[in-house]
Amino acid sequence: MRELGKHPRYLRDLLLHHTQKELHCDEQQDFTDYEFILRPTTDCNGQLLSRGAWLKVLA
Repeated sequence: MRELGKHPRYLRDLLLHHTQKELHCDEQQDFTDYEFILRPTTDCNGQLLSRGAWLKVLA
């Protein structure tokens, strides 16, 4: 997952899942990549979609 934009790092401050790992932070291009190992639920999808403007699923 990629967190985009010039805002407080939501995913860095909020642990969404115990497998969450920060992989890469690029301050110049203003994004941070995270890894999760999970099977998303409806609640998880809703939480991520509500922040859709600045979260992107990479693979």
